[in-house]
Amino acid sequence: MRCVFRAFLFAGFTALAVGKAVVQPLTFADTSLFLSNTSARIAVPFGTFDSVKFSEPSLVQTAESDFDINKVASDGVWEKYRAKGFWYGCLLDMTIENAGKAMEDTRTPPSAESVWQGDFWNDIRNWGWHEALLDSLSNCDFRDGLDVKFNNKIGTALSALGLSLLPLGSGGDNECYSIEHGNEDPEDENGEEVYQINGLELPLTGAHYRFAMNKRDGAIFAQDFLNPKTAAEKHIQDDFPEDQLPRLSRPSDIMWSYWLRSNSDPQSLHNYFVNHVRNDETLPLISRVLKNHQLTKVPYWPGSPMGSTIAHFLIQHKATLGIKNFESIVIFRDNYPETHPGAQIPEVQLLFRILDVPAQEVIDEDIEMPDAGKAEIRRTVRLQGESGKDIVREHRVVVRWNAD
Repeated sequence: MRCVFRAFLFAGFTALAVGKAVVQPLTFADTSLFLSNTSARIAVPFGTFDSVKFSEPSLVQTAESDFDINKVASDGVWEKYRAKGFWYGCLLDMTIENAGKAMEDTRTPPSAESVWQGDFWNDIRNWGWHEALLDSLSNCDFRDGLDVKFNNKIGTALSALGLSLLPLGSGGDNECYSIEHGNEDPEDENGEEVYQINGLELPLTGAHYRFAMNKRDGAIFAQDFLNPKTAAEKHIQDDFPEDQLPRLSRPSDIMWSYWLRSNSDPQSLHNYFVNHVRNDETLPLISRVLKNHQLTKVPYWPGSPMGSTIAHFLIQHKATLGIKNFESIVIFRDNYPETHPGAQIPEVQLLFRILDVPAQEVIDEDIEMPDAGKAEIRRTVRLQGESGKDIVREHRVVVRWNAD
């Protein structure tokens, strides 16, 4: 079943076998190495099983960690991430209703769709969010050149994929956004730190979601996420009460509103980048992937492929996006030359390659979701054909726990 293979791709960090030559930096004018002949993919897990139904982890969280190849995820952390990836991978292959059943949705009929659909900008505003300025030259210009201090030098990767390197207004297609849950005028010391909704007065948490989009070519760039709960515990108080958080809080929902806006082909999403990964749990997992493949550093593009917000984005918007899953998840680094000071501590980049699930491989029946710890699960469904004879369809799910 495809959900198993992709579950492990998404499950972790799908590791692309990379030769030693790939670990060397590419010259900025060189296009000969844009495409690699290394095609082997090795499945690696991602996610925690016990909280998968309710959590929306972010790879670009509040952590301030730098990458350390010697800080490797423990066996316990490694195993729990396997389970979550399997769960998500199968949810992605399911129809809207069956994914909803697996997620124990209480609607009738059950649905995996987010309650936030269509253009809900008014709701975004009502729940205390607003747009802020984000420097497009720093955050939406992805060229590799050293003459300007861009935040993410991933031009080699984008060129290889046929994607725009420049921001909108500078000859490119990348639009930058910063959506903030705070005072719209930070220079106003007397500005309100609360907002009113449904007769309640709730605190502004200081959360923010910063991202870029290329709607013409089908790409999203997640750049800096600070969710309301983490922000409130950082800025207001520890153990911040859940009922004081905005109901509209997930980055996948916020980004969905922007993805739909003036987008003639929302199904065209094929690439989801996570720029400069800094999550404290994710970085040790990346280190383990690289060490498993005898790599001593984060490789340059085309990388050593490795969910998260994007899984929720795909699972909860199947009606518009179609049934999508992951082809591969790639780990690579900013394209600083190895002798440049900027290369001493690499900025880790991720690319989730997205593809449509073929109609014949969509899980369109109510099947049991396998337990995370079992090695092999079978589920047989009997259907009665027009002739009255039973048609037996067997769903066979094989969990390969020895994947690297």
